[in-house]
Formats: sequence, structure tokens, C-alpha cells
Amino acid sequence: MNSISICSDHSGFELKVALCNYLKAAGIPFMDWGCWSAVPCDYYESLKPCIEHMRRTSGCVGVAICMTGQGFNIAANKADGIRSALCRDAESAEDGKHVNANFYCLAARYVGPEDLPTIVAAITQPEAPPLFSPPPLPPPLPVGGGGGAVVG
Repeated sequence: MNSISICSDHSGFELKVALCNYLKAAGIPFMDWGCWSAVPCDYYESLKPCIEHMRRTSGCVGVAICMTGQGFNIAANKADGIRSALCRDAESAEDGKHVNANFYCLAARYVGPEDLPTIVAAITQPEAPPLFSPPPLPPPLPVGGGGGAVVG
């Protein structure tokens, strides 16, 4: 794992800010793709560039945060090459590693800032042996316009 591509919707904004602060303090490189406030927004506006960045960055892991984690998890799993896991704690993050997840959807309703160190440790630990071998990721899609904030 070389870096983390992060996004949230408005309900996950506060936890995303806490995650970005934690990663910055821990020296873990990341890209923040929004959203940029707690004002209601369309989750896809931040999810799409987050996934596109993850696809074109070798060793990048994705993290999305919404109220339950379910919405982002469903949407992320529809994207080619994304294997998303719902994450409510460090144990579920570790479970995601064992099914070769490359994207983790945190549930802001259940995860607090105090949980982030153990969840980040689970996500960033060396690769656990997967229980199955997924097909190879497709080549990155061309990306046009838009950007994200380079952080870390």
C-alpha cells in the first residue's frame, strides 16, 4: 500500500476530516477527493474521482465514508476492478484484506475518530493472503478535468 485515495459524502465529512488529520500526523500519503463540507451533496461527485485516482496509482487503496457505508459500498462495487468491503471496525477491515479488498467503506454512524488508528493499521498492513485470486485490474480509464487536493 503506497497511498490512500479518500472521499466522503456530507454525512461522512467530519470523520473524513479526522481521518485526513490522522493520516497526515502518521505520515501516510493520501489524496482527499471531497466532499468539502457537511452541506448535503451527491456522493458520486467525490466517489468517481476517488476511484479513478486509485485505479491509476499503483498500490493505492480507496476509502469512502458515508453514514452507513452501504451506499458507497454498493456504488464502488459496481466499478470495474474495485473490490469494496464494508468497514465498521478493525476486524471488518482485516476481513476485507482476506477477500482481497482494495476499497473500504467506513460507516460514520458506527466508526469514531478513536477507531481510526486500528482501522488504518488493518488497511495499511502488508497484504494478507487472500482467500481467492481475483481477476487482474483493468487498465486505468482516461481522466478528464477535475482534480483533488494533493495532501501528505
